Amino acid sequence: MALYSFSAISFSNLSWTGPNPFASDATRNAATYNTTVLTIGPGAQWDDLRVDDGEAFLQDGDSDQDLAQATTFNGTNWPAGTEVEIEYSYYLRPVGSTNPAEWFTIYVLEFEGNVQGIAADTRVPPGDYQILNGGSDDPLIAYADLVVCFTPGTRIACPGGARAVETLREGDLVQTLDNGPQRLVWVGRQVSRGRGRRAPVRIAAGRLGNARDLYLSPQHRVLIRPDQGLPGPDEVLVPVKALLGQAGIRVVPHHQIIYHHLLFDTHQVVLAEGLGAESFFPGPEAIRSLSQADRARLFLHFPELRQGQSWQAARPLLGPGAFRRLWRGHGGGALRA
Repeated sequence: MALYSFSAISFSNLSWTGPNPFASDATRNAATYNTTVLTIGPGAQWDDLRVDDGEAFLQDGDSDQDLAQATTFNGTNWPAGTEVEIEYSYYLRPVGSTNPAEWFTIYVLEFEGNVQGIAADTRVPPGDYQILNGGSDDPLIAYADLVVCFTPGTRIACPGGARAVETLREGDLVQTLDNGPQRLVWVGRQVSRGRGRRAPVRIAAGRLGNARDLYLSPQHRVLIRPDQGLPGPDEVLVPVKALLGQAGIRVVPHHQIIYHHLLFDTHQVVLAEGLGAESFFPGPEAIRSLSQADRARLFLHFPELRQGQSWQAARPLLGPGAFRRLWRGHGGGALRA
């Protein structure tokens, strides 16, 4: 058996006008085609689900797909071992859209014989969606093609308690490791194909002291301390891809991924799920990766970055090669939490 993760949204976050698309625990409702509009509310929460499965596909009629841990979903507490399947699927498009490239598929999730919510093959923002003629009553999809919520849902330490990163706005206070509460100056958001060089790296819950699974872009730096086995007296910031090969840290390709960026007046270390991770470091490559709109907003706040001015890092920065050489020179082994 292998462990797979994907994100899902429960029926409690959905509404619709027209015939009920989820009336059956077994088959699609053909009366919904080109008739029903499904609405994902503005405060809808996507939940990360972890499933044990002997195959790399989520499908209908497979009794070996089980929740790997106790999970609250659609208002019910489901124990580890709960059987999970996808019963049927629908094609959808944004209301008013005529572009086939905007079509996507939702997969209706069943827990222990009762439909409870949906997964999707793309990250679906809040809005209204027309159900189209299509889909399947016997669907199958690779876990790698189901969208995973990277930072949406990731909890960031704030003075009033941890908050999901997607709820943070410019001007909000975030707890930093060195300087206490600091105000966010700029926030950015990237939607990316989660494969190849952009595929996220997952740090399994508890592996480095993080409370839950944490998904980071390969270049995102995390804090490594001497008491975790690092030689020398200093903490360093290391791209998470440098840690690949450590138990519980691996690349998890997905169809699509969302990366959120948090920027302060200076480079900071924040706590993401309890793990020290850097705020956005506005180096040339990082700035080039931003959307045109986010880059323009960044330059409004920090016009000096347009001329390539460099920032002081919150900790010494070690590239993957330098970190691995240092680690091997110290004997290698497993990083401690």
